[in-house]
Amino acid sequence: MILRFSALLCVLWCGFFWVWRTFPYIRPGAVIVTEAKRGALPFPEAVPQSRRLVVFGNSKVLTGFLPEEFDRASGGRFYSWNGGLPGETHFLGEMERLIRMRQVPGHVLLTVPPAEEAASDEQIMDEVFPFRRLFRDSLVFCGMSVSRGGPRELYRFGEESARRVGLDRGYYFMASHSRYHGNRLPAGLVLPSDRPGWANGERAGFGGTQELERWRALSRKYGFRLYLAPRYYRTHEFGAAPGGQGIAGIPALGPEYFRYENKYFSDPVHLNREGAKVYTRQVAELFAGL
Repeated sequence: MILRFSALLCVLWCGFFWVWRTFPYIRPGAVIVTEAKRGALPFPEAVPQSRRLVVFGNSKVLTGFLPEEFDRASGGRFYSWNGGLPGETHFLGEMERLIRMRQVPGHVLLTVPPAEEAASDEQIMDEVFPFRRLFRDSLVFCGMSVSRGGPRELYRFGEESARRVGLDRGYYFMASHSRYHGNRLPAGLVLPSDRPGWANGERAGFGGTQELERWRALSRKYGFRLYLAPRYYRTHEFGAAPGGQGIAGIPALGPEYFRYENKYFSDPVHLNREGAKVYTRQVAELFAGL
C-alpha cells in the first residue's frame, strides 16, 4: 500500500514538473524575467574581466539601468549587465551563480546594502515543489488572456519578454505597471506616503553583517571590486539624500540616492526609458570620477 502511494506521488510530481517545465510562460511576468536573466550568460567570453560590470538591485534597477547607455557614457571602457531582479533584496546568491558560470565581473555595483538572508520555508518549498504555484498561475494566466488576445497571444508575449530581457542585457521596462499617457507620471502627482522633509538613509547599520563579510571574501578571492551605487526616488518622495557613506571599506559612488521629476517615472516607483537614460548616465559619471 505504501509503495503504491509512493509511486502515485512520484507520478504526480513528475507530471506536474513536466507541465511546469514545458510551459514556462504561463508564470507571472516577474518570474519569467527573473528566470530568463538567471539562464543568460551576461558577458561574452572575449570580454576580459577588467571590462565586465554588473549592477545588482531590485525592480528599480531592472527598469532604471541601461547597459548600452552606460557603456556609451563610459567611452566603451566597460561591458555592463543589469542584474536587477523584481522583488529581490539579496544578491550574494546571484554573484555566486555568476562565479559558477565563469562569468565573474571586474566591477560590482550594489544599490541595496548587504544584509542577512535567513533561510525560509518558502525557499525550501520552492526547491522541493517548484511547480507548487502552477494551478494559481494557470488561473491567473487564463484570466489575463481574456484581455490580451487569448492564451496564445499572452503566451507569446511572455516568450518575447524573456527574449527581450536577454537582448537588452538584463534591462526590462515594466509596461504593465504604467498607467499614464506616454509612460509619464503627471507633474503634480504626490502620494500620501511621500516624506519630502525626510532624508532616507538606508546604509547605516550594515557594517558588520555576515553577508557583507562574504561579499568581501568573494571580492578578494575572485578579484572584483565592490561599490555602493545610488538608488533613485521621486523628488517629493524623500528629502535631499545623505552624503555617500561607504560600508566597511566598500566605497560609495556619490549620494545614497538621486531624486527625479515625475516626468521621468512611468509609475510612482519605476523610471521610464527617458528616466533610465538620465539615471544611467549619472551613475556612469560617478564611476568615471573614481
